[in-house]
Amino acid sequence: MAADFATEYALVAEISETEALEPHTLAEAKRRPDWLLWERVIEEELETLCLAGTWELAEAPVRLNIIGSKWVFRAKKDAAGNVIWYKTRLIAQGFSQVPGVNYFDMFAPIAKLAAIHSVLAMAAAEDLELHQIDIKGAYLNGELTDREVIYMQQPPGYHEPNSSHLIY
Repeated sequence: MAADFATEYALVAEISETEALEPHTLAEAKRRPDWLLWERVIEEELETLCLAGTWELAEAPVRLNIIGSKWVFRAKKDAAGNVIWYKTRLIAQGFSQVPGVNYFDMFAPIAKLAAIHSVLAMAAAEDLELHQIDIKGAYLNGELTDREVIYMQQPPGYHEPNSSHLIY
């Protein structure tokens, strides 16, 4: 019983330490001593989004459902628990979307567990070495049809000055 409590306590402490590294909102990130590091990765994310042509500023049609947006922050750590890089993503608050209006289909571009098992089994059988890479902005390669125009608010804290435009 005591060992279970110690294990559970250690897990809670580890989660709390990780959460302390990651702000939950842009306002919280701006109050932190490491704000300049978070600001740099926000600018990189915005640059990636712009280079991919994922949006343009436009006036929102009247009575249209506008999707909110927010920043999600992650502090990536090595095995020793040291922060090795900061990462942020601008996400749409999809919970405000209406089926058949704001979206028609849902897709998750991830590998199925069976496919991963197969690749690992083949690599083990052939004594191959595997590597992992992170392709920056890979999620931006999806394409919307003409029916799939989505209006989203500008990123929190990064509004075009003197503009009521929205991103879509």
